[in-house]
Amino acid sequence: MKLNNKLLLGVLVGLGLVFFGTNYLKKNNSKTLLKTNMVVIDTAKVSKIHIKKSTGYTQEMIFSKKINNWEVSQETVSSKVKKTQIKTLLDALKQFKIERLVAKSNKKWETYRLTDSSATKVTIEENNGKKTIAYLGKVKHDPPKNQYNQYNRFGVSGETYVRFNNDPNVYAVKGMLTSTFNRNFNSWRNSDFLKVDNKDVTKIQFDYPKDEGFSLIKKETGWTVNERNADSTKVAQYLNTLSFKSNSKFADAFAPSSQADYKLKIEGNNMNAIIIEAYKGTTDEKIYLKSALNPDVFFESDSTGVFKELFVSKTSFIN
Repeated sequence: MKLNNKLLLGVLVGLGLVFFGTNYLKKNNSKTLLKTNMVVIDTAKVSKIHIKKSTGYTQEMIFSKKINNWEVSQETVSSKVKKTQIKTLLDALKQFKIERLVAKSNKKWETYRLTDSSATKVTIEENNGKKTIAYLGKVKHDPPKNQYNQYNRFGVSGETYVRFNNDPNVYAVKGMLTSTFNRNFNSWRNSDFLKVDNKDVTKIQFDYPKDEGFSLIKKETGWTVNERNADSTKVAQYLNTLSFKSNSKFADAFAPSSQADYKLKIEGNNMNAIIIEAYKGTTDEKIYLKSALNPDVFFESDSTGVFKELFVSKTSFIN
């Protein structure tokens, strides 16, 4: 009996040594470990982001952090980035967390669209001098988990195949990131054109060619057009068009050669005056607009678009 107990004890000790030895070797052998924290980006320290899309897009976009905002530039054009857009970009950088190792060789780069010509190259610079280069390739879509998600775009999920810096390995990270970074230049730019709190507006001055302009003024008894009573319903409808407008038709090549042909000045309580200028193009169909809300860019309109909605006649307010 004593011999059997000693034998059993010896077997248990041996198994224990094998177990702890195996785990020790695993923990200390870097070749067997997947370094999921190999890429750590502190978005609070990010100062520049370069995005170069795949073949067919030779122009690089550069996002630069300024004192109060972010700017995006492409070739000679620079523009402010809307806060919601830069948040989308920085949130995407947080998803650069390795989930699993897919391939251990650059021989698989072409399979996962990770060659220099097929991948989207994202270079992240931090203010401490750290630089991270991520190559984004093929996206794998996960099947919907239930019938509802099949028809719900917010329920769609997947993963993106990536490689980092000079590492030849191919990894998978959560999220469909390639589509986020592959957007065109104008989609990142601040497209805000007009934003007004209707209840604060007390006066709108319309300056037109040939002295055809007029004033819309709010008085204690109601709104007036050049001292004539205005239709309150029609004024309210017009003010609603001023509440918010955006325009993604940027006219970067336009440069005015004279003063504005039309001008709109919106004044009121608790607000700075907002001036909108309109310039005629070489044809009557094209109009170029500039807003004090986004003064660094010109927007394009036609005679039936935003221009027609804003620059109305005085008869529009009279019943």
